[in-house]
Amino acid sequence: MKSKIKEPGIYYDVSYEEYDKIEAFRSTDLKTACIHGLKAFRRNELQKRPPSYALDFGRAMHACMERGERPFIIQATEVTPYCKSWTALQKNNPDAIIVKPGDLELIQELVKALAAHPRSGAMVESTEYTEVTLLWKCPVTGEMIKSRIDSLCSLTSATDWKTTDNVQEINIRRAIAKFGYDIQQAMIRDGLHQLGESHRREFYNVFIEKERVMPDIAIYQFNTAELNDGSRKYREAIEAIKKAREANEWPGLHSNVITGLEGFDDSFSFGGAA
Repeated sequence: MKSKIKEPGIYYDVSYEEYDKIEAFRSTDLKTACIHGLKAFRRNELQKRPPSYALDFGRAMHACMERGERPFIIQATEVTPYCKSWTALQKNNPDAIIVKPGDLELIQELVKALAAHPRSGAMVESTEYTEVTLLWKCPVTGEMIKSRIDSLCSLTSATDWKTTDNVQEINIRRAIAKFGYDIQQAMIRDGLHQLGESHRREFYNVFIEKERVMPDIAIYQFNTAELNDGSRKYREAIEAIKKAREANEWPGLHSNVITGLEGFDDSFSFGGAA
């Protein structure tokens, strides 16, 4: 079933299930095209998207940050996500977020740690809305794009919260490259600016270690150059996807034999200047 949401706008009360139905390019798919190539993008498009526990864990975290009415969070009795009893629990509680046994306590500890941190605590305190949906028409590609913000603050910032194994700077930079967080934040910036929120000029990822006791925290602020490069990446991805659809050709990442790392260049380009 298609979503009824078709007009550009900022939507504050859209469930993830409804967001998933909106017909538009999304950051998850464009990041796949950029990082893993057009063949991977098309493969994901043809296959039914499997449920993601990481997504549900994040949604539960956001719910614990809400000041107003919060979504209901239920701890399952089974450790394995989406098993038969888990699915039955979700069916009987369609509006609830289901988490693994013990994970609700972990999430609550993480949120406490974020609130107690001098910098991230100010972000949590100034959060006005969580899981905000953006839908806009890209002025460069002419395509409809959607994105979702973890936390929209009352000041000038938008923040995404990330769990990680450790907050060493090299680990954070690797995560940004591996998961395309720069592309995600560029889309959020561009969407907000297209929808009249150009005063928002600070875009963050807040990383917290997934530990119950004294988790460490690191805050990464994306600079303008990174965001501009992220915009280039996803716009090139859209154009490449459109050409691939017309030709019905979905090339993989590598057409030649890989022989060595001499002159290795990790910059990204869909055949254009990096």
